[in-house]
Amino acid sequence: MKFNKTNDIYADLIQKLKNSGYSKSYVDRLGTEINWLIRNQNREDIQSYGDTCRIRISWTKSREMQITYRRVYKTLENFDL
Repeated sequence: MKFNKTNDIYADLIQKLKNSGYSKSYVDRLGTEINWLIRNQNREDIQSYGDTCRIRISWTKSREMQITYRRVYKTLENFDL
């Protein structure tokens, strides 16, 4: 899947979240996932943010991280739309 946003647009999202008072850990996690998305966007098993979220969730047993992944990918999906 080709995600619709460029690095510059994602950087704008991160800056807006920082300015809006989002926690550093959440903004950092968002940046990590954006980088992961960009590096892996051509994988055949990724057709949507939901697919990506399911893949990332499958790599952890931590309930907290699973929730974080859902929040991050929902934020990215909403921003992309």
